[in-house]
Amino acid sequence: MVYSMQNNHNSMVPINDLTIHSATEMVLMFQLPACVISISGEVIASNDAFSDLVNVKNLSLDVTHPFYPEYRKQLATSYLKALKGISRQCFAVFRNKDNQRVSAELYIFPIFQGSIIVALFVLLQIVDERILSFDKSTDTIISHESKNYETLLYEYSPFPILQIDQSGNIVKASPSVQELIGYEIEDLKKNRNLLYRAMNHYDFNRMRLILSQIFEGSIGYKRIGEIRFITKDKDERWVNVTCYPVHVHGTPPVVEIILEDITRIKRLEYQLQQLSRFHIIGDLTKGFLHSFNNIINIMLNKAQWLSQITEKPSFQEGLQLIIKSAEDGIQQIRRIEEFIGRDKLEEKGDINVVEAIEDAIEFAKIQFKVEEAQKRRSVSVERRYFSLVTMYGDPHIFRDLLLATIFKVASVITTKGVVEVTLKRNSTLTIAMKAKKESAEIKDEFVFISTIDLSKLAEQNHAKLMEEESLQDYSITIILPEDTISALPHKEQQIPQTKLRDMDICIVEDEPALQEIMYEVFDSLGNRVSVFNNADQAYESFKINKFDIVIADYGLSGTTGLELLTKIKEQKEETITVLLTGWILNNIKAYKNVIDIYMHKPFKLDVLINEICNEMSKRHTF
Repeated sequence: MVYSMQNNHNSMVPINDLTIHSATEMVLMFQLPACVISISGEVIASNDAFSDLVNVKNLSLDVTHPFYPEYRKQLATSYLKALKGISRQCFAVFRNKDNQRVSAELYIFPIFQGSIIVALFVLLQIVDERILSFDKSTDTIISHESKNYETLLYEYSPFPILQIDQSGNIVKASPSVQELIGYEIEDLKKNRNLLYRAMNHYDFNRMRLILSQIFEGSIGYKRIGEIRFITKDKDERWVNVTCYPVHVHGTPPVVEIILEDITRIKRLEYQLQQLSRFHIIGDLTKGFLHSFNNIINIMLNKAQWLSQITEKPSFQEGLQLIIKSAEDGIQQIRRIEEFIGRDKLEEKGDINVVEAIEDAIEFAKIQFKVEEAQKRRSVSVERRYFSLVTMYGDPHIFRDLLLATIFKVASVITTKGVVEVTLKRNSTLTIAMKAKKESAEIKDEFVFISTIDLSKLAEQNHAKLMEEESLQDYSITIILPEDTISALPHKEQQIPQTKLRDMDICIVEDEPALQEIMYEVFDSLGNRVSVFNNADQAYESFKINKFDIVIADYGLSGTTGLELLTKIKEQKEETITVLLTGWILNNIKAYKNVIDIYMHKPFKLDVLINEICNEMSKRHTF
């Protein structure tokens, strides 16, 4: 075995009769950063000096390597020449592990085993940062001798690269350009507008201005940055664009353009932005929902009250329509609050499985409606329930699992499709979700959750997942633990035995319309009703009148409704206390000795009255 390269790397000759194992050992002999690269471009061995510079894990000479785009072409050219058996030297700039700019001379030596090149040996010499003016002297000069390697570069380039002449025509393009935007290379050469129309008007003007400046010689290199392409299949792709002039001896100058596909990164950024936006919106929504709750509450309660005192059929029909719409709004608000209102884990309890699935479906449909409005895709959900059961567990985590599974299954739908949800109970209780695949490729923008994260959610629910995929369908089945399942109990409607009349009632509410409605209702039932705007006035009156029932809103200015009811219970424990709130309260169970009845806005008047009557019946007040 002969090492035909000296340790000072001055001799630029091939390394002969060396095995991969021997080359790996040789790397360790050097103090300078060194590595061995396979013929397919992967780093298969490196020394400590090289590992200290770059992250060698999964490192390869493709679009993911750390070299700056403007140096990738000459690096690729040197790599291709080394694969042909010619040792090469080139200059390049890259980012190290600490994200710092590093300049280096690269020495690339082919490693021969017999007459076959088995790998490449690369040595890095770190040099001082070069100050480049990017004027005419930085143009890439291609000699006739280099044309063969230029052709090889375009044929095998892992990143999209093309040449454009002064007329804007496409002279040459790598096959990866076709993969990027979907048009055949020959079609792009015949009709340059296929490329330019794939850009929006703003990006096209940016590109045209930069190209004219390079041809004029006012600039020698330009990184344009992000440009959006709409492909032949109407897909959205994002690229970083790098332009520089190229002079081939005896031919007019052209501009070479490297297109670095960053679509996946942009989609990941979008998903991260969405998550951040959800956190921000979540906080804003809590305040919005409080105001919206009050509005719905006023509409619902007023419509119910008018329905009680109106006999005209046409009015009744209109009022019932208002009540139905308000109830639908209440249900949607409840679902949103369930998903955004959690600040800590809730205590476990019985979960109505069908209701939980419906909550997850309705929440997923909000996202699907946004996607349809943006003309990205159309997803609908069909459900079939063959069992009515409850499950013991954390309702929030269970709903998260259901929602995540819907999104995961829906990720195979790229334009239009249906997610089928089926609940069955045979030997086990299963929730199966299935969708028909439209293509083998799944768009990253529709992947909201990974299989790993989904498995973690299943583990938290003590459930098992069964994932199945065929050429046509994709499905995930959730198998729920049998020891947590029970039949849905039949609930009989409780008819209050006690009538709500001849009681001293205190209402503390800062919303005038709700004050008026509740005063009218309780007064019409034959009670003595006092209304207050704030807790301090109500408490001073309570010390004199000792009300039988105190109904207080939580979000009062100054002393809150919860603080008021706490003080009232200290004064008169038998007083029935009712807390109303449009806010999301997670620790309400801690105040069970203070609050007898908790009503979340919006609420129905008949439900409030029934709850008070039931509480009175328990105490045998009358």
